[in-house]
Amino acid sequence: MPPRSREGGTGEVLGADRGKTKGTKTMHLALATLLAAAATDLGWGLGLSYLGAGIGAGLAAIGAGIGIGKVGADAMNAIARQPASSGDIRVNMLITAAMIEGVALLGGVVGILLWTK
Repeated sequence: MPPRSREGGTGEVLGADRGKTKGTKTMHLALATLLAAAATDLGWGLGLSYLGAGIGAGLAAIGAGIGIGKVGADAMNAIARQPASSGDIRVNMLITAAMIEGVALLGGVVGILLWTK
């Protein structure tokens, strides 16, 4: 049996019958237009590659900052709980931070490669 809407009839799930507003439809149309322009290369290909490079490098930097922050916070919490093993925790924290930083560097390099394509 299909789920009932607020009015009691059959149809959409509760609250889902509101659907997309005009602004949401316009946003989807704009996104589809941008993707179609990129796919058919109507002269926007270079601009979109710059945009992709900037977004990719920015997300890599933001992700690395969040990751290293969490690693540092959790390491300090672990050292506070187990002061005797602070040396092992510190080494593991530095190795993990270096790996996260390597991923961020890779994201930046990919961004630069997209930018210079």
